[in-house]
Amino acid sequence: MPGLYDGQSLPTYGGQRPNLVAKLERNHGSDWMTHYFANPDALQKPDPYAIGNAPRTLNIRQPGSSNAALSIFKEFPIAIWKEQAKLQLCGEAMNALNHPSFGGPDATVDGPNFGLVTWQANSPREVQFALKLLF
Repeated sequence: MPGLYDGQSLPTYGGQRPNLVAKLERNHGSDWMTHYFANPDALQKPDPYAIGNAPRTLNIRQPGSSNAALSIFKEFPIAIWKEQAKLQLCGEAMNALNHPSFGGPDATVDGPNFGLVTWQANSPREVQFALKLLF
């Protein structure tokens, strides 16, 4: 939702919204993390105590994500101790390929971080191993 960093709050209405003067487009260049919007001037600060014509919700999409969770299991029979006894070894990896997925940009129009992607939406790689005795 686009907002204003230092906009005037309207009585009985809430926060002030910006003016949308053109279609907001995403930057597909190599500097997309610091300049997410290709045309940041499409959102402008309205006059004090004016509502602004931008909708309450604006379709600002986050960059895509690609996570892979992998697991591997191996069972070893232990017939010496008990006929049905098994030893199970398992390994699991969440975000196994360690691909970062970034969050959405800051949509506060006249703020210092407007158009910056400042957070990561997923966790780094997590690996765990387990050994289980089944009897």
